[in-house]
Amino acid sequence: DGYFGEVRTIARERRIRLFWQDPTWEKNTVLEIMLVPKPGKKSLIVINHTGLADVKTKEKFRVRWRDAVDGIATLLEKG
Repeated sequence: DGYFGEVRTIARERRIRLFWQDPTWEKNTVLEIMLVPKPGKKSLIVINHTGLADVKTKEKFRVRWRDAVDGIATLLEKG
């Protein structure tokens, strides 16, 4: 899809922070993915994507990241 990222920081098993960019964008955005432990050997995935240009782009990525999380959940449920 043309997007690319550059890893900036990793906190093992907790968080990854990276620059995220579409080749047509003027500047990087910041993508942070965090795993928050929950009871019962579960985790909550928190995605924070900042620096997006406008409301339309924010909504596009909100849907994109929701789909990605749903895909991860499906894979984990299958074992």
